[in-house]
Amino acid sequence: MGVATAGWSAANGNRTVDERREEISTYVLLLKKCADSKALLEGKRVHSCLVKDGYASDRLIANLLIEMYGKCGGIAEARSVFDQIQEKNADVISWNGIIGAYTQNGLGKEALHLFKTMDLEGVIANQVTLINAIDACASLPSEEEGRIVHAIAVDKRLESDTMVGTSLVNMFGKCKNVDAARAVFDSLPRKNLVTWNNMVAVYSQNWQCKKAIQVFRFMDLEGVQPDAVTFLTIIDACAALAAHTEGRMVHDDITASGIPMDVALGTAVMHFYGKCGRLDNARAIFDSLGKKNTVTWSAILAAYAQNGYETEAIELYHEMVQGGLEVNGITFLGLLFACSHAGRSMDGVDYFVSMIRDFGVVPVFEHYLNLIDLLGRSGQLQLSEDLINSMPYEPDSSAWLALLGACRMHGDVDRGARIAELIYELDPEDSGPYILLSNLYSSTGRMDEARRTRKAMRLRGITKQPGLSSIEVKDRVHEFMAAQKLHPQLGRIHAEIERLKARVKEAGYVADVRAVLRDVEEEEKEQLLWYHSERLAIAFGLISTPPGTALHIVKNLRVCFDCHAAVKAISKVVGRKIVVRDAIRFHHFENGACSCGDYW
Repeated sequence: MGVATAGWSAANGNRTVDERREEISTYVLLLKKCADSKALLEGKRVHSCLVKDGYASDRLIANLLIEMYGKCGGIAEARSVFDQIQEKNADVISWNGIIGAYTQNGLGKEALHLFKTMDLEGVIANQVTLINAIDACASLPSEEEGRIVHAIAVDKRLESDTMVGTSLVNMFGKCKNVDAARAVFDSLPRKNLVTWNNMVAVYSQNWQCKKAIQVFRFMDLEGVQPDAVTFLTIIDACAALAAHTEGRMVHDDITASGIPMDVALGTAVMHFYGKCGRLDNARAIFDSLGKKNTVTWSAILAAYAQNGYETEAIELYHEMVQGGLEVNGITFLGLLFACSHAGRSMDGVDYFVSMIRDFGVVPVFEHYLNLIDLLGRSGQLQLSEDLINSMPYEPDSSAWLALLGACRMHGDVDRGARIAELIYELDPEDSGPYILLSNLYSSTGRMDEARRTRKAMRLRGITKQPGLSSIEVKDRVHEFMAAQKLHPQLGRIHAEIERLKARVKEAGYVADVRAVLRDVEEEEKEQLLWYHSERLAIAFGLISTPPGTALHIVKNLRVCFDCHAAVKAISKVVGRKIVVRDAIRFHHFENGACSCGDYW
């Protein structure tokens, strides 16, 4: 964007009033254009012309300069213009501009300091001031400061203003106070589309995705038409829940709305299908997108990796590089995950080194966590431990748990016991190290130590997270807990379990009772295994769907070794595909085999 300056630097006295008005109008348009396009360099040129022409001190122009510099990231320039106005008693518009500039540039503390200074100088805050101050609180985030601003809004009787209320909803959500956000939302007499979007986002960002979907449906009942932002937020909520029916309906809503399936929305829908284990649908969306960016390619790569198709994921990475596409940290997270779960430890190390050396990507903690897991899974336990101790991040319990899981996999009892003690100190309430260590002792025949570990867990009041599995049948989600006692079809489910047990035994399945931590007889241990939550969900699916229908199960914990073996056998004897999404990845069971290759 060029700025024509010829003829604008004549002396002010040579212009008529109409000419001055016309020139100011031109400058106003230029400043707004610079602000909208975030053209800082062009904005500075316009500012220089304004100084030459004697307009820079005009209050309207000065306020527009502050706004322009704020939107363009020129916070020092915005403050310089404001300070010159302040010497002549800045008005509320000037204060709003500079507070907004600091807020937009992630300087919430400075914005709030100006807000308080403004009050001390006797300038009366208005709706815009409060919105800027609330947004500053959200950016920090600081609920304490936010409540102070909220109280000021109540005092000024602006708490029911739609725009102020919408900012409050967002602020409380960013501060993780979902109840306060909902209270403000419910109190608003009028809600616009942004208000509804914020409430959906608050639930989604705070892992209350079922409530996000409920608000989305209420929004529809109220006749509020969703936009692309609404659809992006709600499809992500459906992905987090693996709520296939809801997400499919949202996909239909997007199509019916006429909103273009651009790269952002298309990537979100593709990500959703990947999270639901519907890889064919995810790939179809990917192929249909005319324009794809790094995020799109990284998302489909991650979908293949998490669904057990690691070779395809690695091939996608090479397609990206060969096609000249930019790769970033997210790309490498998916790639390292693929290598870890395919047993390709040397490739994973090479990719990690290449990420830093060839692409200049600075590894974050999650990259190191993937590498720790990769080395541990491949049996390089000492290298994995050395990496934990040498990485540039303070190791938390997740890093040590990854190594403890590897010790469990490879039977390293001494190292496992030592690492479990470290985790006890880091996270005293976590049941994970007790379970893993007890399993490690059991798998190596050290039953006394296993019993002592379980007893220590009980004495410390730590309880194991219950296994929960869900299955969607006829657009309704049914949830099961291990050894569940209540369900309308419990009798039929138990009968199906007994039939399955007999059939898979005939096919050669033998129970691995080491996964049972209770001190009971072997026969009872086997019976307990058959009433794990995923087997109950599978049995329900088998009696509730036509023969040949694929079953999709979502579990909150990792699949145990025995359930993995049992589901492989079940898939063969019933002739069905069974997809299980556990806490880490997907398992696609079909004809007695799993997509993970028994390496998970």
